[in-house]
Amino acid sequence: MSNKKKRKFLIFTFCLMFIVSVFIFTACSGSQAEISVNKYDIGGVEVEITETKLVNDGDISAEEKVVKEQEGFIYAEYDDFQSAFDKADYVVYGEVKEIKEGLMQERRDENFEQDDRSIVFYYTPVVLDIITCYKGDVTAETVTYYALGAEDSENLYVYDVFDTFGINVGDKMLVYLSEQFGFYGSISPNTIFLENENGNIMIDNELLTGVSGNNYSVSEIKMGELNNLISAEAQIYKEKHITE
Repeated sequence: MSNKKKRKFLIFTFCLMFIVSVFIFTACSGSQAEISVNKYDIGGVEVEITETKLVNDGDISAEEKVVKEQEGFIYAEYDDFQSAFDKADYVVYGEVKEIKEGLMQERRDENFEQDDRSIVFYYTPVVLDIITCYKGDVTAETVTYYALGAEDSENLYVYDVFDTFGINVGDKMLVYLSEQFGFYGSISPNTIFLENENGNIMIDNELLTGVSGNNYSVSEIKMGELNNLISAEAQIYKEKHITE
């Protein structure tokens, strides 16, 4: 091989190796950005939270995916709106602006280190444009809450307590949220309300009236009427904490 050909071959080889190196570095950097780890002190116990972003390439429709029912989510049911309002950190009525890629969240604390176990939950971050903030940061324009359930390229991770997959961009929702490990999640599945096409919200009558019954029943209420009820709850909460 002549010196001229040798130089061309070396230049071509160097360029090819450089391109491959950049591709590998970019791919590795991308995969690293998909995982985040944070630690929180919860009642004197250090809890490590690892979040992994799920990949959903969209090649398979939701109907064709494998449904994987999840367990282990413990939640409270509230008997009336006032107790739910008192418990929540954020009470917001808003419109769904964005539904982000799902997350697998692994929680591990010192009680799980010995036998190398952890608790895994699946969430879908839902971004709401705030229309009315009844409790929480009244200056915020949006709030993101972690709805239970998620999907990746092949699977649907579902919880029987709430159907994440009924939420769409443009929907309006009333949500009662609490801060959990640096994110907002629902205080209970029965305090997440999706407004229907008539501008109404379906509500459990026990939650609405505070009176327990033998049979489960719901009422359909206009959001405007519900707004008056929640505003009254906010006033009661405010007066209660001013006097304490």
